[in-house]
Amino acid sequence: DVSEVQETQFRLDFDRTRVDFNRLVLLQLPPWKSGDVAHQLMSKYILNRRYQSRFMIDVVPTIRAKAANVLLSQQDYTQTWLIALMHRLHDDFQVPNDILNGMDARNCEKLLS
Repeated sequence: DVSEVQETQFRLDFDRTRVDFNRLVLLQLPPWKSGDVAHQLMSKYILNRRYQSRFMIDVVPTIRAKAANVLLSQQDYTQTWLIALMHRLHDDFQVPNDILNGMDARNCEKLLS
């Protein structure tokens, strides 16, 4: 089905844009120091057992890293997302930078879809 293929391609492009975004966020954050994680000698998890067609165990972390929208100001978060979208549109779809420079994130998302 053509629509399923298009939807899969959109999700893939969007996921790759998320990877670009996370890479850009990490570049903006200060490097980790050993003291940042020294209090966590062991990772803590909850194990959830499930029985469906077969036995499964979900491993759920009890300690999670802060989300990008908490680590960055709203303006930096929005700007970083826009840059990630522009990179994906330029690199994968050869959209010229001259066109991208005048676009906002919402229009870039529409173009990516």
